[in-house]
Amino acid sequence: MCVMSRAEYDELRTRENVEGAQAVGMRMSEQEARYMADADYPKTTEQVIAELNRRGLAATDWRLQRLTRFPDLRPREIGGTFMWTKEAVDRVAEQMLDLGMLTVSARYRKELGVTWAQERDMRRRAIAEKEAVNA
Repeated sequence: MCVMSRAEYDELRTRENVEGAQAVGMRMSEQEARYMADADYPKTTEQVIAELNRRGLAATDWRLQRLTRFPDLRPREIGGTFMWTKEAVDRVAEQMLDLGMLTVSARYRKELGVTWAQERDMRRRAIAEKEAVNA
């Protein structure tokens, strides 16, 4: 798939939490890192836009306003503020994917028939090769 799935996104956030802890000299178990990633929810609309864009979906405030006019895509609202759960984000993500609302990089992956994970692996190999040449 040219966009990052929920499972891939959650795994990425977990890995980032572990690596972030290691960078400052702390140890963090995978379970603790998952808990931290899950604690990001509920998210604000701004945070959801960032997540969707990172996952390869071309999210904007305007697009989310339009999509959330449909009751089945509308997240829970408290005091006029949307409270985005993982499930609500995924419903909108699925609709955006169906409508072809992809970022440029996701469109590129789609054209090449490359998944997000495959592109990540290619980038890692390219960086490792470059570092090996420069070493």
